[in-house]
Amino acid sequence: MNFKQLSKRNVKVPQEILKAAVASSNGSSIVPEITSIVAEITINVPANLRDVRFNVLVNSPEGQDRIGLYKTHLVGALELFGTLHHSGPVTFTLPLTRALKALAKKKKLDLDIDQPLQVGLVPDSKRIRRDSLEATLESVNIKIF
Repeated sequence: MNFKQLSKRNVKVPQEILKAAVASSNGSSIVPEITSIVAEITINVPANLRDVRFNVLVNSPEGQDRIGLYKTHLVGALELFGTLHHSGPVTFTLPLTRALKALAKKKKLDLDIDQPLQVGLVPDSKRIRRDSLEATLESVNIKIF
């Protein structure tokens, strides 16, 4: 299954925090009190949106508008269901720690340079043309626990 990028945001996360999150399972964490990193994502969805899943990617390849779901960059997804009264800003939280570890292991996250994380929101729907989707990525905040 392929899908197209809707929007991306660069989020500054201190290098030592990323290193600590990736090292946390080895017991070699630089900052031992860090147990997880999550992304708090706010999207603005149009009224009566249905049958659309919003996939979240981290550091997906530049210039590539079609990415398979099997890729390491996929963090998780949000899907609106139930009554169709979802409209306006919707905020959800996804854990990033496992994805960051996988990216580092596959050499797709360089922990030796200070760089922002790029968080992308990607619609996945069989009923709606992606170019007609009016949802927007409003904000991405990183929370550390």
